Order: sequence, then C-alpha cells, then structure tokens
Amino acid sequence: MDRFELRRHDYSLSGEQRQLISVLRDFLSAHCPPDVVRAAGPLGYDPALWDRLGELGLARMGLPAALGGAGASLVDLVLVAEELGRAAAPVPFADHAAASRLLSRYRPLAAPQADWDEPIGFGVREPGARGHLIPGGAVTRSAIVLAGPPAGPVGSLELWRGGQPAPAELPLSGLPAAWWACPGDRSVLATGDEAVRAHGRARTEWKLLTAATLIGLAGTGLAGAVEFAKTRYTRGVPVGTLQGISHPLADIATALVSGRHLLYRATWMLENEPGTRPDLAPAACAFAARATADALETAVHVQGGLGFTLESDVSLYFLRARGLIAAGGDPGRDVLEVVDGLDAIRRAEPASRGAGTETKTR
Repeated sequence: MDRFELRRHDYSLSGEQRQLISVLRDFLSAHCPPDVVRAAGPLGYDPALWDRLGELGLARMGLPAALGGAGASLVDLVLVAEELGRAAAPVPFADHAAASRLLSRYRPLAAPQADWDEPIGFGVREPGARGHLIPGGAVTRSAIVLAGPPAGPVGSLELWRGGQPAPAELPLSGLPAAWWACPGDRSVLATGDEAVRAHGRARTEWKLLTAATLIGLAGTGLAGAVEFAKTRYTRGVPVGTLQGISHPLADIATALVSGRHLLYRATWMLENEPGTRPDLAPAACAFAARATADALETAVHVQGGLGFTLESDVSLYFLRARGLIAAGGDPGRDVLEVVDGLDAIRRAEPASRGAGTETKTR
C-alpha cells in the first residue's frame, strides 16, 4: 500500500485542524451572531469583521511564509470556509483565498504584506456583455480575471485595480457581487495556455471553498429546522415526530455528511494528486449545490409561514446560498465536467494497464 492509499479514504481531522475549527467557531459565535449578519445589510459585507478575521491571520493563512502567510493547506482553507458558512459570515473569504493564492505565484516575494489584507476579488465565470461578474466585486478594489477568450493565445490572466468598488448586483442575496469592466489600471500576470491553466486551478479552488461555505450554511439551516420541529406541537406531540417532517430532515443530515466527505476527498486529491481524479472536484461542487438547496428549502418549509419572512434567521442562509450558487454559474455545468473527468480516466486506463503488473493489480 502506498503512503497515500489510506489518506484517500480517511476523513478524520488532525488535532491542529480540530483546534482551528474550535477557535474559529468560538470567535464567530461571539462576533458574528445573526444580528450582525442582518446588520451587514443587502451588501453582505462587514469590514469590521473582515479586519478581526485578518487579525487572526485568516486573510493570509493560505499564503507562503515568505509573504507573511501560514502556508495552510487547501483542506485547512476548506475547513475555515465551512465555519464561515455556518455563521453566514458577511466576508468574501472564498474569493480572497483563491485569488491571493493565485496572485502569490506571480508577485515578487518583496511585495508589501498589507496588500494581502485587503479583499481581492476573483472572476469565476466567463465575461459577459457587461464584463466580469466578481462575487465580491462590490467590496473589493482589485480582482483577478481571465480576460479575452477562455482559451487561445490572446487569453491573459490579469490583475485589475478598479478604484472604487462597483455597485452590487444581487442585493437580496447578501452577496456583494458586481460587474467589472476593464479598468485602466491592469497588470498581465500570464498569457496563453499558462493563463488558462492557472485560472482553471484557482477557479476549482474557489468552487471547493464555495462548496464548503454552502455545506456550512446548510448545516446551520438544518439545525434551526430541527430545533423548530422539536419545540412546535400539533395535537399534543412535537411536529418533529411526524414522518413528513422527520424523514426529510434525516435525509438532509445524511446528504450533508456525504457531501462533506466528498468535498474533503476532492480537496485532498486536488492538492496531493492533481489530475488523478478530475471528476471529484466538480462532483463535490454539484453535490453541495443540490444538497444545500434541498436542505434550506426544507428548513424554510418546516418553519412554515415564519420561514418565508426576512426576519427569520433561516432566510439569511437561504438567500446567501442562492446567491453563491448563482455566482458560480449553472451547477449543471459541473455535472458535465464530471462526465468529462470520468471519460478522461477511462481513456487513460488502457495506457495504465500496459504499464506493468503492479498498476494492473491495483
């Protein structure tokens, strides 16, 4: 058995990772209750909370030590994203983490550390008629985009500096998404195939971090629905004892555990054995989007008419999740990427079989 064989199927966390989750959960419980999320308003951004998280080192934790970071793994960042989702924290962590990791590969090591503390946007989707839709574009002054065609020699990976943040496009979602057109201040980081590959890797990281955020949102929505079902009575019994309530909640709980394990495995494989399982990352993203949508729709329905009001806490998670799913594009495209990934694995199998008995046995 090779040294990675066991880890591929081991979803347990290290002691440091469990401590990271505990510290962050306590911090968010104290500094990001639902009233803080609601006070962040339609923009979905709390600069004071971002600064506090920066003091904890979260803004730079994915960067190398030479840039003032902690050199955290992608799995560590996924754990952080899930906890931020669990609190519906109004900060653009997934955008900043993916963009800063990408930018760190092209910026000189002498770059000022203060640059990394400011939110950096990331253009996930292809440009449209209005430019690039940046999920955190309404609260950031810089963003990384893949300009021009998505492939070909004229494509370029660029750092845009836009001055004042653009107006938000999805205010009800609590997501500070905004359209960006090409500004005057732009720096080309890479061109051609290198630009496409670098952006594709960062896009996959963004989608995994966003999938973790969605699972966190769904987990809190599920917890609220369960608590509601335990404390509301009909004909002398809690509504949670009814099969029409308990069975959907149990299905959601099971789906979230499965989605979390799939996400952990996809993240670990991307970081440690990139290219081995190209189907896992899009599968994890598609699964998280579907499971989260189902979970929060059920949570709203379990809470009846109360769940549909903006005053209900579950609406915070419902709207944020819908905004994140929309920002990443149609989840059906992830499903098509799964098919492409499985096809690539299938086409690579004949060559692997001819490589020797050891590969054939495995």
